[in-house]
Amino acid sequence: MSIKKHNLVGFKIGRITVLSEADMRGASRMWNVECECGKKYVVYQGNLLKNTTEIKSCGCYTRELIVKRCLTHGESSKATVTTEYKAWASMISRCYNPKCPSYKYYGAKGITVCDEWRNSYECFLKDMGRKPTPKHSNDRIDSKKNYEKSNCKWSTDKEQQYNRGSNHLIEHLGEVKPLGMWAEIYKTDRRQFRYRLKMCDWNMDVMNFRYYNDTLQLKEPA
Repeated sequence: MSIKKHNLVGFKIGRITVLSEADMRGASRMWNVECECGKKYVVYQGNLLKNTTEIKSCGCYTRELIVKRCLTHGESSKATVTTEYKAWASMISRCYNPKCPSYKYYGAKGITVCDEWRNSYECFLKDMGRKPTPKHSNDRIDSKKNYEKSNCKWSTDKEQQYNRGSNHLIEHLGEVKPLGMWAEIYKTDRRQFRYRLKMCDWNMDVMNFRYYNDTLQLKEPA
């Protein structure tokens, strides 16, 4: 298979400059390049011609942005790191770092972080606010959807257990809660509650609420 010839010596993209042609890798042409920071490395010709953002520097630009963010909000240094910043960094890692132990449950399953949050810790903090307590962590309301303002809240470990994908979400009196949470509200055994609810086609509006708690004065179905 022939490869289209390009003389890319001197070609500049972003912070890198092409120095010379390198040894081919299989059927791919390679080029020696140098970044403005002084680092030299090899790049595929196809990536150079695509002009992709990922190869506009050796990675130093991304690192500079991270440092700039740290200097801006001052919450990521070892002495002042906050739990909110740790939550943000962990969220990014489990969605985009294949080496993260939790990646297989998030990034590998297509879970992503909205651009505003991924690119700015300040934006994340503005939308989420501070944790109510140290025991709260970032939780997706719908575990099948991504990390974004409309789908995230600070939750306790118990609330997050209720929000697992295996939980059955039930709508009642204008609110949507996991089955386990409804069972706790009505102070009844979860398995028994699930059985009775299943017998009513998962419709809490037709259940006999007085069986669970007469004092709650629940609305009877019309």
